[in-house]
Amino acid sequence: MDCEASSSHARRNLRQLVRMRWLAMYFKEQLSGVRAELRTNRQPELSAGVVKITTGEANVKPHYDALYSRHRVAISKIDRGPSHGLRFSAHLYNTKEDIDRAIAALKSVIA
Repeated sequence: MDCEASSSHARRNLRQLVRMRWLAMYFKEQLSGVRAELRTNRQPELSAGVVKITTGEANVKPHYDALYSRHRVAISKIDRGPSHGLRFSAHLYNTKEDIDRAIAALKSVIA
């Protein structure tokens, strides 16, 4: 691979990382109106596109199930241990509107 192609690839990867971090930061900011505790570091460079929360419930499965069945918000969950909770992961194909929809769904599910 020549230097120009390598440099172009690096710039594209950096733009993608910046976008994922921005989406995650936006998500974290929107959590202020949600009854949930942020478990992810607020510093973007320490969380990339991942936002992890806890709802205060020992069992997160009902929230996890409701987010998908009622709102089609696909996330992952950690069922046990000190890091149990719901894990949202913004990626390149997500938009600000996707984050807004996920926050609205989260508010509805844990109200």
